[in-house]
Amino acid sequence: TLNNLSVSYTYLGDHARAEALVREALEAEARVHGRGSLNTGSLLRTLASVLEEQKRLAEADSVARASAALLAEVVGRDHPEHLRSLAMLAGIRYSRGDMAGAAAAAREVAAAIGGALPEGQPVATTALQTLGLALD
Repeated sequence: TLNNLSVSYTYLGDHARAEALVREALEAEARVHGRGSLNTGSLLRTLASVLEEQKRLAEADSVARASAALLAEVVGRDHPEHLRSLAMLAGIRYSRGDMAGAAAAAREVAAAIGGALPEGQPVATTALQTLGLALD
């Protein structure tokens, strides 16, 4: 899929191509399923990641927030897809120096550990690390 190809280009360091592909995937998803789908939320998270890799942190924050909000609406606040977007948002906010924002997003993910989010999930570990760093 375009999303997987975008991730591959991100790993290769070709961020411009990765961004173009994920934006193309978002446009295709909007044409087929509208802008309110689980897939759109996941694609927005991928776009936020690509923007973060390019150090375009304000844009990445905005896109990660949109992803989290959409996924909360579509699948619920306790769904792992929503929690992944929140964990990403926490990391982006940490990178921006917004420790309060990072801690708030990470706390929401941490609250789901053991319930909707099984212990040992990478997203749980990442969120706890970000929370610890933000509170340090």
